[in-house]
Amino acid sequence: MKNLIRVVCAIAMYAGLAPAARASSFTVNPIRIDLDATAKSGMVTVRNDSSEPLRVQVTAFAWSQSSSGEVRLADSKDVVAFPALLEIPPGKEKKIRIGVKTTPGQVEKTYRVFVEELPGLQTPGAKTEVRVLTKFGVPVFLAPTTIKRDSRIGGLVIAKGRLGFAVENTGTVNAIVKSVKITGIGAAQEQLYSHQEAGWYVLGGTSREYQLELPPERCDQTTRVSVEVVTDQSKPSAAEIAIPAGGCRR
Repeated sequence: MKNLIRVVCAIAMYAGLAPAARASSFTVNPIRIDLDATAKSGMVTVRNDSSEPLRVQVTAFAWSQSSSGEVRLADSKDVVAFPALLEIPPGKEKKIRIGVKTTPGQVEKTYRVFVEELPGLQTPGAKTEVRVLTKFGVPVFLAPTTIKRDSRIGGLVIAKGRLGFAVENTGTVNAIVKSVKITGIGAAQEQLYSHQEAGWYVLGGTSREYQLELPPERCDQTTRVSVEVVTDQSKPSAAEIAIPAGGCRR
């Protein structure tokens, strides 16, 4: 993963009817911050690649996830970002210091810092137009006292034509799921179908649940289903489950 990413349009703010739309362009580098007991702060550089001044607001939150992978944000005084407001001239860059005011725990602590574009100052008599603003979240990780990396597949079940399972991160630090591959296998050991899902972060000590529908036209011919999960931590994890009697009945 490159350390430099171009921010894409994320939030559209409408200032009334307008004949045109514009999006500013800025870069954030790096795209994640890793901290520990000895390095409790880091720097993020924001560069304004547009031809106009850029105004941004910086906010920080504690970050957790639901079992379905939904991002959950909560107010927290543990993480700070300075400055919280800044203006960057065209073609220039400025730095934001991100730090934590807490100590490491048994499991990695996770936060997200958002760099959000603010509307530009309106010049009297200027032409009204639609302005597309951007917002980018930087993950911040505070390493635990002991680092353990371990993820596995659990909770395999097939019922009503659906496969359920979980990617369980039993380690103390985050894992990035690169891919999840589902393969249906027939009685003659032939591959009947294959499906691949993209992944994302599974935070330390949590799990990410999946519910996938098996192809109705192939399910009755399938004797077992294999699941392979590739993360950034170690070799791929794999598991299999036989189709139970009536498992394809919807």
